[in-house]
Amino acid sequence: MNSSRTNASRSDFSQRQLQILQGMVEGKTNHELASDLGFSVSTIRHETMRIYELLQASERREAVVLAKKLDLI
Repeated sequence: MNSSRTNASRSDFSQRQLQILQGMVEGKTNHELASDLGFSVSTIRHETMRIYELLQASERREAVVLAKKLDLI
């Protein structure tokens, strides 16, 4: 994992995506995030995939590690 491969910054993410990312860091599931944030599970999945794209991550754990390294959360 190499945080230098992405140029993502906080401004690249919507407020919703940052909320979801924070929940991911807390270990919440998509269902828990949907319930907590008032979105559908489908919306959470869509936004999670967008977060992966922005961070150039291939999975949730990698996205969380990169987000922490980049001080996004």
